[in-house]
Amino acid sequence: MCWKSLNPCQLSLSKLVRAEIDPVDVPSNVIDNVEFLCMNHTEMDTFKSISMFRNLIHIKLQFNSIFRGWDGVVELLQNCPRLEILFIKKWFLSLSRDWKCPSLALECVLSHLRSCTILNFQCYGNDLRFATYILQNARRLQDMTINITTYPSNWMLLGKRQIIEGLSSYPKIQLNLLYNLL
Repeated sequence: MCWKSLNPCQLSLSKLVRAEIDPVDVPSNVIDNVEFLCMNHTEMDTFKSISMFRNLIHIKLQFNSIFRGWDGVVELLQNCPRLEILFIKKWFLSLSRDWKCPSLALECVLSHLRSCTILNFQCYGNDLRFATYILQNARRLQDMTINITTYPSNWMLLGKRQIIEGLSSYPKIQLNLLYNLL
């Protein structure tokens, strides 16, 4: 059965607790009651009309194409007030304009976020600003894992040592920095 042929206003999976979807194929209002959500092949435009996920505590975002910036991720997080675990796997290549941190901390980051993982973290401003935003605002954060991509090495504006020193200055959590040496 094709999701697109169904009327999303009539379709409800209110008892569904876990979902792994391609957001292009499944409207978010159909699965807005899940506690665990994995979104594959995610495009930034996906988050512009996303539903409120009141019960979501764990999300896994896999960007399988060029990562276009953190604005869409922040838009999604605004609709996940109870989120505790954030896992992001970016594509190796990012094309994004300068990202500015939200002026107010998001509710989920401020009150609930315990764990944040970012794979294919690139050593330049936007990724570093996002990680710093999480570290500064997540009061309950216990673990942050960052997998630093070094491919291609000429994209690295900051050295690994600078990244470690900058992010390790937040003593409230255990910061795991992993290196993906390609």
